Amino acid sequence: MRQQDWLFPHVFRKVGWLIVAVLSIFFLVLRSNAGQEYFDSYRNGRDYPLSWADYTDIIVNVFIIGFAIGLILIAFSREKHEDEMIQKLRLQALQWSVYANYIVLILCSLLFYWTDFFNVLVLNMYTVLLAFIIVFRWTLHQMNKESLS
Repeated sequence: MRQQDWLFPHVFRKVGWLIVAVLSIFFLVLRSNAGQEYFDSYRNGRDYPLSWADYTDIIVNVFIIGFAIGLILIAFSREKHEDEMIQKLRLQALQWSVYANYIVLILCSLLFYWTDFFNVLVLNMYTVLLAFIIVFRWTLHQMNKESLS
């Protein structure tokens, strides 16, 4: 089976960016003091079965799952013109992103402990995909820039 068979259609990249952008903005607003104050004032006088902490847990889970899905769609959607050169760039970017992920993990294991290290592990779930997207997009940009000159 060819590598292209495992990639999502090109349009899914836009869907991934939309998911990441919407969830990021939504999460940042809800996690801010203004977001908590808004929901606290909205809840006053009403009987809700869940506390703010329960809602926060649900919001965090939605963010974790949605952000991962969005990054996967961005990272593994076909290019408009997918060829062997782009497949090679994908493979190299994936290799470098795994290196970067484990370098970050090793450094953080030396610098952070207990709860702080758990937070690092949560963020580390995304470093492979984020590094892959950054490296792959950068190398594609450089390749396109060189082909134009």
